[in-house]
Amino acid sequence: EPGGAVGLAALLAGHIRPMPGATSCAVLSGGNIDAATFNDCLAQYPAP
Repeated sequence: EPGGAVGLAALLAGHIRPMPGATSCAVLSGGNIDAATFNDCLAQYPAP
């Protein structure tokens, strides 16, 4: 789904500038993922 890449596109185009020295993350997701699967994916990584 093209809309799922909007965050990455904004970063690459320079419309969003990450804070210097900070870690940035762009979530690439379309509307075809259910909430349970999304939560399972997030649970694999520690909270910031």
